[in-house]
Amino acid sequence: MDNWRILRALDSVRNLVDDLNEFTEPEILYALQLECDTRRRSTVIDRLIAKAADLHRQNYVVKLKEKYHGSFPERCPQQE
Repeated sequence: MDNWRILRALDSVRNLVDDLNEFTEPEILYALQLECDTRRRSTVIDRLIAKAADLHRQNYVVKLKEKYHGSFPERCPQQE
């Protein structure tokens, strides 16, 4: 976990927008906890929650595809 990068992202909403796509789920959750414990800016908290939910959704989709397709396919055969 890169604490400096997290603190930089929380310094401003602009930095958060620039850096958020690079964060891992643990980094997002850590940043969320920091923001809730300190400044409590609702815009930042909402963005962090949305990103955490997106990552969770993406991981869930990958797990479902692995379970039902056997692996992560490039393209579903039904879509061809």
